[in-house]
Amino acid sequence: MVPRRCHDRGRDRRTGRPPHAGARAQTLEKVREDVIASVYIFGIIIAVLFISGLVVAPLLEDEPADPNSPDGDASPEDRREAALDALEELQFEHETGKLSDEDYRRLKNKYARAAVEARREEEGGGSAAGIGADSGEGAERARAAAGGEQPEGTGAPVHCPECGTEAGADARFCGQCGTELPA
Repeated sequence: MVPRRCHDRGRDRRTGRPPHAGARAQTLEKVREDVIASVYIFGIIIAVLFISGLVVAPLLEDEPADPNSPDGDASPEDRREAALDALEELQFEHETGKLSDEDYRRLKNKYARAAVEARREEEGGGSAAGIGADSGEGAERARAAAGGEQPEGTGAPVHCPECGTEAGADARFCGQCGTELPA
């Protein structure tokens, strides 16, 4: 047992220490736990903000121009590329059975015309027959998407029922207006 006079000085009878010595240790431990919890919470907030940024960033990017959009903000090259991309997607949708033959033909003509018009604008009003003469990647995509239009073969030339332009015997679409040619 601790002498009485220790107790008179404000010390604990059992330990002989000041009465708040254990409380200080508990307070330091509590502060340490609070700091660790705060660091974890801060880390979680940073991680959530980062992941949210990754999710939202693609939504804020510019979308490719629609070749038939009413606003003329898109360049002819962008409109041509968008039309060619749409033709490729259309062909895939038709091959997988998601589009009927009638819808496929209608949309294919629409986007082929858009690609031809954009190409004309790129060339400054030149003829659309230049698509067949061009050896660039865009011309190859246009020929493939428009049904495999090839240079004139050995057969008799075909005339477009819409504009009267002469096309190769094995051409499936008019190089001038994009209309599907009779077989």
